[in-house]
Amino acid sequence: MICPFQNQNSAISIIIHWFIENLTKIHGMESKIETITDEQRFPGPVSVFLQRRMPETAKPVGYGALIDAFDLKVPVPIKLVAIGARHRVIDTGTWKILTPRHDPHASLRGHIKHALN
Repeated sequence: MICPFQNQNSAISIIIHWFIENLTKIHGMESKIETITDEQRFPGPVSVFLQRRMPETAKPVGYGALIDAFDLKVPVPIKLVAIGARHRVIDTGTWKILTPRHDPHASLRGHIKHALN
C-alpha cells in the first residue's frame, strides 16, 4: 500500500488539523480549546481514570487523555494507556502502563501522535 503522505509528520499534521476543525465544532469545544492551557487540560497521575482502577498510580495518555480532556462522548477503548513512574511495563486486560520515556508532550499533538502509534 502506498501512503499518500510524504512522511508521518505530515500525516499527523493533517489529522490534528482535521480534529481541531471538525471534532471541536461537533462537540462545541471551540472556546474550551482556546482558553485552557495544555497543563490544565490533560490529567496528571491518578489511580482511577474513566471509572477504571489502574494497577498503579500513572498519568493517562493517548485516547484516554483526549477523551477526558475534551469531554468527548465516544466509547472508551477496551485498553487504555498510561505512563507510570517506574521503568517497567505493566500490561493488564484494561491497562498498559508504560515507562516514563514513552511520555508524550502534554499537547493535543502529543496525545494524538501517541494515540496513533
